[in-house]
Amino acid sequence: MTVKTNPLSLPTVVLEPEELPKPLGYYGMEILRMMKNDYPDRYWSLVLSGTLLQRIYLREQELTDLKLMLVQELQKKYPRPKTSSFLEVAAHMNILAEAADEVISRELKRPV
Repeated sequence: MTVKTNPLSLPTVVLEPEELPKPLGYYGMEILRMMKNDYPDRYWSLVLSGTLLQRIYLREQELTDLKLMLVQELQKKYPRPKTSSFLEVAAHMNILAEAADEVISRELKRPV
């Protein structure tokens, strides 16, 4: 990050390409909303320290990895139905994803 100053205007912050923030995904947006509403003191503490987004990105990645692991474990326990029907396979995978989402929804409630 570089800061360019001009005596007649406000400083301009120029971020390097690797420092550009990426958009938050579904879990990141839920974490941010929950932090604002349920843990405002913690939220503002992280905002003022400049680490809020970094922590949300890390937590979002943890939750994404956890969901993937849970779905893989559920697939081992409950394998796909042996059918050529795409709808049956999709319904089965949807049930597994919903079961993993139940665990993730409890994890989302923990503060960052």
